[in-house]
Order: sequence, then structure tokens, then C-alpha cells
Amino acid sequence: MRLTAETIQEAPAFINAVLERELNLRGLKIPAVESLGATQDQFDAIDLSDNDIIKLENFPILKRCKSLIVNNNRIRRIAPGLGRALPSLQTLVLTNNQLARLQDLDPLHELKGLERLSLLKNPVTALDNYRLYVISMFPKLRHLDFQKVQVSERERATAMFQGRDRTGTRLDHEEDAELRQLLTPEVKKLIKIAIDRASSLDEINRLEAILVSGRISEGDLAMLKSSAAQPQTMQTE
Repeated sequence: MRLTAETIQEAPAFINAVLERELNLRGLKIPAVESLGATQDQFDAIDLSDNDIIKLENFPILKRCKSLIVNNNRIRRIAPGLGRALPSLQTLVLTNNQLARLQDLDPLHELKGLERLSLLKNPVTALDNYRLYVISMFPKLRHLDFQKVQVSERERATAMFQGRDRTGTRLDHEEDAELRQLLTPEVKKLIKIAIDRASSLDEINRLEAILVSGRISEGDLAMLKSSAAQPQTMQTE
């Protein structure tokens, strides 16, 4: 379903455990962020978990919002402009999404006041120097993936990534076209395994479309390898 102004106005709102006024938009099968201007910037926290959001984008200016929770979606891209839209954001939870490359995280560097960030259960967390890369982006970050940022980590992150340009301007379709590669027999086998393990028709259709196209993006490939490395849960009667 689409996220409409009416949906937002009818959504539950409450004071959460840290005394923030929170808007609950969980589990609505929302495919995209839209209409959040209807909140009239009246919330400290917004929860968009358990939806089908693919790209983190289209936020209006919400100066009051301090916490954004977007667990269990399908996010694989982050649009520039979050820093302008959410200037007060201190907590961002993106657990269990599909972010696969370090450069996919670069738009987040605009969030200068970010103190807490979770990227657990994203393929990107398995990459070398992931933690140092992320720490280097945020001068005020205190907790990453629910672990405290150590002074020694901050020093190493600064030494390794100081001066890095994070302001890439390529369009998504240009980037995707450049990064898509031909399917090898090994990758085709991984796709077929993923189809067998898929839990929804949408996921099966998406994987079959990759097979038909004959090409795969770097992000999708990283996800396939991560999924194949996980043991399949055995069902018992």
C-alpha cells in the first residue's frame, strides 16, 4: 500500500521509552517513503520498520525528528539530502536491509549530529574496514551496531579515511549500468538456490528476472553470497 496522508493521520502515536513522541508506521507493506509532510513535524521518532522500502529518500524537512527506525525493509540505496531533511537526527536504525557496498553508505555522511547507527544484517557489514569506514563519516558517533565507538577506532578511522570525497554525483541508473556484470555459471547456481529458499512470490519473480536479464548488480551478488553462506533452516513435522 502507498503511504498516504490519511494513513499517517490514522497511524498510532505514543510516547516511547526514551520520552520521544513516536509515530508507528510499521508493517504496512509500504514500498516507498512519501507524504511525511503530513506529520507536520510533530514527532521526535518515526518507525518505518517491517515494510518494503527499497530506497531511503523523499523526506521533507523534519527538524524535530531525532530517531528514524527502518528495520526489516529492502533498502539498497540512500539518496543524498538526508542531512538537510533531518538536521536533528541522532539515531538511525537500518538493521536487516540490503546495503552491500561501502559507497552505498556515503550519503549518510550528511548526518553530522548522528550518535547511534545500526547496520546489522546488511551485506556491507562483512566488508573489510567496514566499521572504520563508517566511524570516519560521523564525528559525533558514539555507538555503531550497538557497540561503543572506541577512541582507538576513531584514531584509526581518521588515519585511514581522512579526506575521502563522499559527494559522488553519478545518477543511480548510470551507476547500476556500470556495476552490472554478466552471470557466470556459479552465480546462476546461487540464484537458483536463492529461488528455492525464497519465502515470497515477489522475491522469486525478482530473482527470475535477474536470470532472464543475464546480468547482476554488485549489491545483488553480495546478497546472494551472504545468503548462500547461511545454513538453511530445516523444518520438522
